[in-house]
Amino acid sequence: MPVLHIPINEIPERVSEIPRDKIVGVFCSSGVRSTMVYFYLRTLGFDNVRIIEGGYAELVEEFKPGKLLKHLSKGENEK
Repeated sequence: MPVLHIPINEIPERVSEIPRDKIVGVFCSSGVRSTMVYFYLRTLGFDNVRIIEGGYAELVEEFKPGKLLKHLSKGENEK
């Protein structure tokens, strides 16, 4: 899963880097900037934009080594 880090002030000039055929998740620490980017991208015709609620804290929590390992191990056991 490719990850792009595009600061909010660079979105207009780098919008061509954002894939239109994939789900795009946007997030920030408070939710204000991600909401602005969400609506901006929607006005440009991006249909698959999602706001990742909880910002950095929840995103980091979700990808902590133990949780990630548990998630990966679960996937292996299901094969």
